[in-house]
Amino acid sequence: MEINLEEHTLFGKVSDIWSVGFRSKNGLVEFIKNVVMNMDMCDGENKNGYGVMLQDVSNLHVLVSNQDFPFESLSESQNKNINLTASEDKCFVLGYIWTSTNIKRGNASETDFHFIEYIDSRISGLNIAKYMIDLYGDCNEACLLPYNIAYGADKYWKKYFEDEHDIKTKAELKQLIVDCELNSSDIKWNSLFDILE
Repeated sequence: MEINLEEHTLFGKVSDIWSVGFRSKNGLVEFIKNVVMNMDMCDGENKNGYGVMLQDVSNLHVLVSNQDFPFESLSESQNKNINLTASEDKCFVLGYIWTSTNIKRGNASETDFHFIEYIDSRISGLNIAKYMIDLYGDCNEACLLPYNIAYGADKYWKKYFEDEHDIKTKAELKQLIVDCELNSSDIKWNSLFDILE
C-alpha cells in the first residue's frame, strides 16, 4: 500500500511543529533520545547523533506523522528506525533535515541555495527524503543541495541528481557547480564524482 505523505504528515521546523498543538511531545522526545542524543558509537541505527545537532534542534526541519498515520500498513520489509511504542498519539519524527548556516556562496544569483548537513528518513520505502527536499525548497524558495556526500549516500545522490537535474556524468556535475556559482570549497562531493563516468 502506498502512503500519501501529504495527507498523513506535517513538515516544518521543530520549534513550529510542536507549537501548533500536538497533544504530546513524546514523539519529539523519542527522536531526540534515539537520534540526536544517541551516544552509542556501536549503534548501527545511529547515523547522525552524538549530540551534534542539539545546538540547532529547534531549527531542524522534520516530517512528523499525524495521529492517523497508517503505521499498520507498513510492510515487514520496510526498515523502521522509530520506537513506535514511545507515544500513543503516533506523532513521530519520520525524517529530518539539518541545513548549514555556515556555508557561504560565491556570487549571488537568482536562485538561493541552502546546503544539507544531514538528512535522513526513519522509514524506508516511502521516499521521505525526496519529499522533504521538495517541501523545504517550496517553503524556503530555495534549491536544497547536499554539503557533504558521504560514502554510502553517494548512490542516493547519484539517482537524485540524475532524476532532478538530468546529471549523469562528471562533466555535467562540474557544469552544475559552475552554473550555480558554487565554490568547490562549499561542497564535498568527491564520493559522487568517484561513481560518475
